[in-house]
Amino acid sequence: MPFKDLLTDTISLLKNNGERVDNIQSSVQTNKIFIDRSDILIEPGDLIQRNMSNGGEETFQVIDPGFHEEFHRIPAGYQMRVKKLGLPEAKKAIQSITMRG
Repeated sequence: MPFKDLLTDTISLLKNNGERVDNIQSSVQTNKIFIDRSDILIEPGDLIQRNMSNGGEETFQVIDPGFHEEFHRIPAGYQMRVKKLGLPEAKKAIQSITMRG
């Protein structure tokens, strides 16, 4: 099974500078998010938002981006360590980024 087949979640990246990147295919796990893109820069403190098919939304803060270069058939990408934010914490963090951008 190709790695891309495991990327069943769609996320958005909210950078600390206010930049936003949408429609990133990913695999969201407990405290980890995997993506196979190397064309974007993800840094500690950036936020990840996931809209779920059930109408819910989750927000994560990047603790360690965990960028890895391409290795044989494994594409370059990120194996991020993240912290899931509660609703009040997420709202405050998103507002802080939005005001900067």
